[in-house]
Amino acid sequence: MTLNGTGKLGLPYTTTTQAIPNFTVVTVPANQNGTYQTGAQTVTYYYKRNDAGNITVNHYEVGASTQLYTPSGAAAPSAEVFDGTGKLGLSETFVNREADIANYEYVSVDTSGAPGLTATGGSGQTNVTYQTGAQTVTYRYRRKNAANITVHHYEDGTTTELLYTGRSSSS
Repeated sequence: MTLNGTGKLGLPYTTTTQAIPNFTVVTVPANQNGTYQTGAQTVTYYYKRNDAGNITVNHYEVGASTQLYTPSGAAAPSAEVFDGTGKLGLSETFVNREADIANYEYVSVDTSGAPGLTATGGSGQTNVTYQTGAQTVTYRYRRKNAANITVHHYEDGTTTELLYTGRSSSS
């Protein structure tokens, strides 16, 4: 913004802070009010982006609540927590972690705990805008199918299948 100085040499000027969404004024300049001069003048206000709530991203097996994904730097599977400090109004993009979770495949994403949701994609890519409260995004995975295991019970030295009428092992 520029204050037009035409015909105003020696007259007073006044500037004010602006209400900027998601920001708070941190520095009001000493020359916020003054007198028009012959040389160029600059009045600068500094603002800090406000803090938002954290965004927690869970990676669960369908029907369970045990974390499957181990975030970078973590020793064990845990939720990913994205710090909202100084991020109010900014967006974060999340993706499914199928490639990082052995033996599981992506199924769905639950964004009902993320009122700042701005978009989702078919592969679970999710864009969430930081808001004042905490938000949660939950990805669901299912264990991939494996090949069947065939178990035989043969008479020693033959390939004759023995019939067993007891209980069978399922492990």
